[in-house]
Amino acid sequence: MSRLRMIVVLSLMLVAIARKRRYRTRIRRYGVRPFNKLRKLHGQYETMVKYIKTNDEKEFFSYTRMTPAMFDHLLMLVEPKVRKHPSRKNALCPSFRLCLTLHYLAEGCSMKEISRNYYIGKATAHVIIREICTVLWDVLKDIYIPEPTIERMVEVSKGFYRRWNMPNCLGALDGKHVSIQAPYHSGSEYFSYKKSFSLVLMAACDSYYKFIYVDIAAPGSLHDSYIFRQSNFGRAFLSNEFEDRLPQAKVLPNSNIVLPYFLVADQSLPVA
Repeated sequence: MSRLRMIVVLSLMLVAIARKRRYRTRIRRYGVRPFNKLRKLHGQYETMVKYIKTNDEKEFFSYTRMTPAMFDHLLMLVEPKVRKHPSRKNALCPSFRLCLTLHYLAEGCSMKEISRNYYIGKATAHVIIREICTVLWDVLKDIYIPEPTIERMVEVSKGFYRRWNMPNCLGALDGKHVSIQAPYHSGSEYFSYKKSFSLVLMAACDSYYKFIYVDIAAPGSLHDSYIFRQSNFGRAFLSNEFEDRLPQAKVLPNSNIVLPYFLVADQSLPVA
């Protein structure tokens, strides 16, 4: 009995030690790593980005995928939501954080590369990118992907007829797999038929390839038709909840045939 008791006590001790190690506060070696204190002298934003923004528009476009004028306009929209309180010591300016995020989105470089180029911590780069992406979505979604209205849908259908000779079309719908690292404990949930882990971007575009509807982050193992049926837009479209917001069926040009408005997609989706 004493041996069993000893085994139990030792087991409890090991569990307690493991928990203590798990929740032990990390001891930081530096408040700011000495390398990162050189940001204003050698950081990519200070030494290169500011220069090309003023003197080399083509290179700036390659770096951020937008012109300096577009960048300034975007900065004006997001700055009120990302500017830190003046009392914060060494706070990074909104222009710095926006430029870092746009470069990451443009080239998909690693956090380690971003942190070295911008002379900031890797965790700081991660936080900045997540925060700026959230703000970009909150600020821009109602401007560029507003709720569908009859007037907007009619304009989209006119564009398809003018450019592609396809009347009564409300959008071109398809899914796109975006490769990711498998989330922890996700098993095969995100493993797609492409033999890689991915998220699915389900989107409809107008005749100029501009998004008019998006559904993001469905697991890659799901079929496009299932993702569309489960999305808010798909459920509304297939259940006729949009009936009062869809244009009325219209006679096709140069004929007497009345055709309802529709989405065009490939055979994997339940619309045609």
